[in-house]
Amino acid sequence: GLFVMQAITGLAGNSAGLIAKAVDSFGDLMGDGVSYLSIQQAHKPADHYHQFGHGKFESLGALSIAVLLGVAAWEAAIQSIEALNMATQGVPFPGPTSVALYGALASIVIKEGLYQIMMYVGRETNSDSTMANASHHRVDGLASVVVLIGIVGAQFGCTFADPVAGILVAGIICKAAFDIASDAFNSLTDGVPDFGDMDIDQTLQDAIESHPQVVSYGGLRSRKMGPFIAMEVDLYMEPGATVGQVGLVQEAVRHHILQANESITEVGIKVVPAVSPHEAHAAAMKPTLAVNTA
Repeated sequence: GLFVMQAITGLAGNSAGLIAKAVDSFGDLMGDGVSYLSIQQAHKPADHYHQFGHGKFESLGALSIAVLLGVAAWEAAIQSIEALNMATQGVPFPGPTSVALYGALASIVIKEGLYQIMMYVGRETNSDSTMANASHHRVDGLASVVVLIGIVGAQFGCTFADPVAGILVAGIICKAAFDIASDAFNSLTDGVPDFGDMDIDQTLQDAIESHPQVVSYGGLRSRKMGPFIAMEVDLYMEPGATVGQVGLVQEAVRHHILQANESITEVGIKVVPAVSPHEAHAAAMKPTLAVNTA
């Protein structure tokens, strides 16, 4: 819908900036398809060949989207640079018309409407992905404002304004592709995950405070698996604890962590005997791996 409208009004209205936005919208359309398929795959349960689940398929899908956006940015930049060369060399060419102007205005209204609707839904459902998608629509709307300014400038005699707007839009697309690729690489290379509003250290403290046999914890490690998080932690327990007590503590701590953050799907717990007060203190002082809580 939006891609077709932008493509038709951009071509009919001779606007390099609006054609660049159409290329961006086509990349978004292809990205939505890839995103849907990768999310479906990522949420499949673990099987014999993927014993830790399929979470990283979503990261692979995100990387594919970044590549598509990179190609879209390249095509948009090439078209805009060609138009800019014609404008700077004084080569006569038809500038953007009122058709392109109306197309840019419609793009702004549609994108802002999508932002408002999706942000409302995201806040009501507490869905980070929906709110992130809403923010993407806001960025697209701002890019359409840049296109609108370029079209108006060109209609007032500043012939290079429209192709410059197209180049700026290409830059916006490229930045979005870079951000998506960075997140995907972080996940695919077992990067430290973002726990959101969750304070992982406080969560662990809360988990062990009702178990007096647990002296402290340490050795916290975590990694991303697409939309999911896997983590491991060492619990330092008094050596007098029985096997049964150890099992109950492990299960209770694991359950507490899983309930605290639905993104966490794997919690590995290793119990280590704290054989002396000195060693218990050393264990408590042991630095843990940094986690991203931004």
